Amino acid sequence: MRQGFPKKIGQYVKFFQAISDESRQKILLLLDKKSLSVNDIAGMAGLSQSNTSRHLAVLKNVGLVQTEKVGNSVIYSIDKSWFRKCC
Repeated sequence: MRQGFPKKIGQYVKFFQAISDESRQKILLLLDKKSLSVNDIAGMAGLSQSNTSRHLAVLKNVGLVQTEKVGNSVIYSIDKSWFRKCC
């Protein structure tokens, strides 16, 4: 077995765990259309701001979303480079 194989499997497990949650799927679908703030995402997805922040942290930890600071807001978008690296 290749040396990097177990590490790569662990990354895939984290990825699939991240996208298995229905709320995170909604968030990804919203971000697929345009970049949004936490409050925008929360309102559109029907989630609380704190719950949305928690879900975004999970998605960011696996590399699916990226952030950009704009004034006092943090804007989230899909990190398309993840898909180029993995697929």
